[in-house]
Amino acid sequence: MVVRSVRVAGVGALLSGMVLGGGSLPAHAAPTASEPSWVFSGSGFGHGVGMSQYGAKAMADDGKSAAQILKYYYRGISVDRVRDDQMVHVNVASSRSSVTLRSSAERSGGGAFTVTVGSRTLKASNRSSVKVVRSGSKVKVSHTLGKKTVHATASSAEVTFDDGKTLLSIDGKKYLSGSARVVPASGGGVHAVMKVRLHDQYLDNVAEMPWSWPAASLQAQAAAARGYALRKVNRGIRSACECHVHDSTSDQVFGTYPGAGAYGWDRWKAAVRSGGTSTTGMVPRYRGDLIDAVYSSSSGGRTQANEDVFGGRPLPYLRSVNDPYSLRAENPRRSWRTTVPEAKVASAFGLPDVVAVEITRRTTGGGVAEVVATSAKGKQASMTGEQMRRGLGLSSSYVVSPIKGPGPFPDVTQATTDFTRAIAWLKSEGITTGYADGTFGPKHNISREAMAAFLYRAAGRPAVKSAPDFTDVDSSSKFAKEIAWLQDERITTGFADGTFGPTKRITREAMAAFMTRFLLEGRVPDATAPYEFSDVAGTQFEDHIAWIADQGLTTGHADGTFRPKSKITREAMAAFLYRSRNML
Repeated sequence: MVVRSVRVAGVGALLSGMVLGGGSLPAHAAPTASEPSWVFSGSGFGHGVGMSQYGAKAMADDGKSAAQILKYYYRGISVDRVRDDQMVHVNVASSRSSVTLRSSAERSGGGAFTVTVGSRTLKASNRSSVKVVRSGSKVKVSHTLGKKTVHATASSAEVTFDDGKTLLSIDGKKYLSGSARVVPASGGGVHAVMKVRLHDQYLDNVAEMPWSWPAASLQAQAAAARGYALRKVNRGIRSACECHVHDSTSDQVFGTYPGAGAYGWDRWKAAVRSGGTSTTGMVPRYRGDLIDAVYSSSSGGRTQANEDVFGGRPLPYLRSVNDPYSLRAENPRRSWRTTVPEAKVASAFGLPDVVAVEITRRTTGGGVAEVVATSAKGKQASMTGEQMRRGLGLSSSYVVSPIKGPGPFPDVTQATTDFTRAIAWLKSEGITTGYADGTFGPKHNISREAMAAFLYRAAGRPAVKSAPDFTDVDSSSKFAKEIAWLQDERITTGFADGTFGPTKRITREAMAAFMTRFLLEGRVPDATAPYEFSDVAGTQFEDHIAWIADQGLTTGHADGTFRPKSKITREAMAAFLYRSRNML
């Protein structure tokens, strides 16, 4: 269960009434100007389930108590005192090829530590080092003092030191209390695990919220952290990590010793002990049972229901709740924007490239439930919002519609055209190379000669039987071959005066006729039931318009019209061809 923390990883934003300005915190290096990319904008940080840490701070600023904060985010709970002096096994170094142990004196008389390896006991000090590696199904311990090294092998290495006097360093991470063990990892290498008392040795070092925050928010955080850890302890040791919890955001952050004078640490320790005794502490419970007290930095204005993010059955205390507290201006990720290289997006979806990304479903909390990506060839792949967040390294799944960055042409993005996918397909198939300056001109009206070129290339550039027979097109004309092919295939007969009008702009009804004859190899379509466009009855190409509508090549305009006399744009031409790609 991922727990995204304020202290470790940053924070939230906003989706409802989104503000997309402000401090952008990019998660990726900016792609080069020529590298295709996608721009994702959103709000919030983390999975969005359970308590919002920035929300807790805002509620505390408003005078709410820790219990009120917890009961707001975890619905139907009580806040109770429970025993919390159990030992917690915390994996602090996972599947390492080796682990190095050192020590230093924090107080007078400190600095020594002992490593028990089977029946052997190795006495180490701040002048020596101990290295532990995998040896078959066991661990091999090498204790070096000066030029002398002593070796020992056993199923584990058990490490003890003087609480409060000695700082034990495990690969540079320093701990002042508890004990440690190094064991073989099931997947290879070794695990280093700290064994600490939950009540203080563990909770005092949980680093999930700035210690300068209001006392009530710290107390709510301490209760959630305690409940989360207790639930893990009650489930027993996990064989994969030889632990109850990891020391990272995959569970919750167990920090190293901050130093006796660390600013605000006393405030955090006071919050940990608030409401408890020497062996008990406060936790959120639902009908007497410990809850899965997950939390994240902030939501996008409403928290997520657990099943929408993690799957599984709905939990009554992890419902989606309105969370305006996450949207306070002090939250630096109340809005965010990041650019992701197209190659990374394509890899995440398992596609060769990506020309369109569409959010198809949202969760009750407003996050992404499903997102679908489409390649230039029309292949599609989908993932959940949480998979998207992880796969693309986004701050959250509270994402608005992604925008294509540099695409097939510099003037073709999801911000400039609704037909990015179609234009990208046109380019990938070699049907268009755009203008000489590298642009496509999606809003430009298409000329008759350019239309001829598009259709000719879409047909696979077939052999041309004869020269063009139009008075305004000769063999030196730019698209003479393409226009001649159009004439050979009976797709056009030109105008009554014997001209083709190569530079004239083509109307939507004429394009319907061209597309119909192109797809039917010069034939006129059979009579079809009239498509209910309000403005096509009695027009010259009514049957052609009805046929392309029947084939799903056009839906007309939102007002129910086709607008037959309007000029057709290059982007609309791309859309016609893209929709007909399976008929070519």
